[in-house]
Amino acid sequence: MTKLETYHMMVISQYFPSIKIFVSIELVCKKYNGNMVKFHNNPISINQKTIKYFSNIETLNIYNKYDETFGNDVFKTTKKTNTADKIKFFKINVWCEKYGQIIPKNVKKLGTRCLTKYKKQSITIPNSVTLLEDNCFSNCTSLQFVKLPSYLQCIENGCFYCAFYLKEINIPDTGTKIGENCFECCYSLSSIKLPKALLCLPNNLCERCTNLQTVTYPTIVDTVGFKCFDGCSMQSVQILNCKYRLCAFAFSNCKLLKSVTITGNLDKIKCYCFLNCELLVSVSLPDCVTLFGDHCFNQCKSLEFIKLPEKLNEIQVGCFGGCINLKKIEIGSKLYAIGSCCFSGCINLEDLILPNGLVLIGENLKQIKDECFGGCTTLEITVPSTLVLIGKNAFSNCKSVIYQKKITSKQECIVI
Repeated sequence: MTKLETYHMMVISQYFPSIKIFVSIELVCKKYNGNMVKFHNNPISINQKTIKYFSNIETLNIYNKYDETFGNDVFKTTKKTNTADKIKFFKINVWCEKYGQIIPKNVKKLGTRCLTKYKKQSITIPNSVTLLEDNCFSNCTSLQFVKLPSYLQCIENGCFYCAFYLKEINIPDTGTKIGENCFECCYSLSSIKLPKALLCLPNNLCERCTNLQTVTYPTIVDTVGFKCFDGCSMQSVQILNCKYRLCAFAFSNCKLLKSVTITGNLDKIKCYCFLNCELLVSVSLPDCVTLFGDHCFNQCKSLEFIKLPEKLNEIQVGCFGGCINLKKIEIGSKLYAIGSCCFSGCINLEDLILPNGLVLIGENLKQIKDECFGGCTTLEITVPSTLVLIGKNAFSNCKSVIYQKKITSKQECIVI
């Protein structure tokens, strides 16, 4: 009959349900004597009496809230140990299936959906926690106040999704990552402070936070994600060092937004970025921006003047469509193409001006697409001879369109 080797017995014995079986195995066979001494963590619940059997224990496993903690402050309700001396362990693992609404002070992370539907109005997360996993506090419809730990590093996707009554959030500067949809649909959120080291503002970060008025941005921002602040209520956006791009719908439907100031090396403003920002009157962008995406400033009905970045080479479809109060645009000399319906419905547009004031449309401009200035009833425009494409109805209903003398025939430069 084949007998188990000592190593295999140790592996099997970690599944024994009680201390009595551990003791019995060592008593009935000398070969297995010293089996419990080999363990560096307790495979079962232990107390002041049974810990002596596991003399080499380094890691304490706690399997339920009634387990002995040997003087370590794990649960607020933990009873005091019977000895005056606290036993220090290299690590304490808590394996309880449910903590209730008490977070142990030694916990390092809160797992996926850990406190979903938490019922209280406030919570203080222990400073030992560095990670909040996906949907950790999602659908906590009573939660109003959260004190985040001082050394928090990461908040993952949807962490506070649909925490309807959460009022403000201050993320410590130790944070380096925030997941997508993290504060989406936090309708009562009025203020958020983002950590200084956060480079990318994720997709849908504060989407539909309809009461959000104050945002403290990181020192350097690489990207503002898709629908990051869609539908928020801030009156101004000030990002002092934006490195790359504003993604689609980043600030769309911000109905109270009046002022946008962005500096840095911003390259692209993607489609619908400021769509329906109806009160927007002031836009200041760095000259390094090269692209305005489709419908970027569409329906910004209060915008009267905008100076386009010097290096801007393309304005895409419907970019300023429906900007009914837009009167004047100052165009940079690098502009190459203006998309279809770009200024459609800009009924008060009067001037397109280059910095040198010599011509109304720069000589580098080669393409004006379909219905680009359609319906600009007050616009007087001079078209340079350098254009190679003018789209269908590009200047329909404009007050005055003058073609420069070098054009001998409309057919040479007009493509319909």
